Amino acid sequence: MGATMSYIQLKNRGFTKEELQECLNVLYGEKEKGAPPLQDLERGMEALTGKALTEKDRTLLHFLHSLTGEEQDKRPQMAFRTDAPWLPLWQTWLCDGVIVSSGDLGALSKTFRTPVLAFALFDSDVLFASYRDEATGEAYDYARLPFEDYEEYDDEVYQLGFPAFLADLCPPERREELRTAWETDEEYEVFADDRMWKLMELLGMEGIDPGAEQFPAGFEQIIPN
Repeated sequence: MGATMSYIQLKNRGFTKEELQECLNVLYGEKEKGAPPLQDLERGMEALTGKALTEKDRTLLHFLHSLTGEEQDKRPQMAFRTDAPWLPLWQTWLCDGVIVSSGDLGALSKTFRTPVLAFALFDSDVLFASYRDEATGEAYDYARLPFEDYEEYDDEVYQLGFPAFLADLCPPERREELRTAWETDEEYEVFADDRMWKLMELLGMEGIDPGAEQFPAGFEQIIPN
């Protein structure tokens, strides 16, 4: 079984560390008053499949959730570097085992007052790309399927084909390579993870993955205080 998680990126509009700290405090404070992470996981899986979860599904999710441990640090964290075009954000309840869509990114865009992009993986088979800019109302959701007749995704949320919005975010000289990385199967026919990391590289993005103990080199960690 492959990875199922989301990688969230905030457009760096010239943030200061203090501003990011305040925004993370807001996010963490709101989450503490909201639904527990398990409920978010259930909603995310229902959104992905387009179906209500069965009792068997819920039992499996409860089991997997219990394996993560309740004592782990679930505070959101960010990787900050003043000159980075995009800043990675990790929120356990949005990233770990969850597939986010543009609808999930609206609150982040509003809180940080910047566009938000997310790549998501489902079982390392499907790659999703979502974007939300609360200021302009722009919202996009695309899926890159492992084969033509693949059905394990919500076709009412995600479009197929090349996500042109990614090209708009990419340096002009790298747009052709970006399209190739999305469309070709030659190098990325086994794991959607490889395709995602290549796209992120072309867009100038780094990723945070606590499970893999991955944090971008040269970035400073920011967490709620």
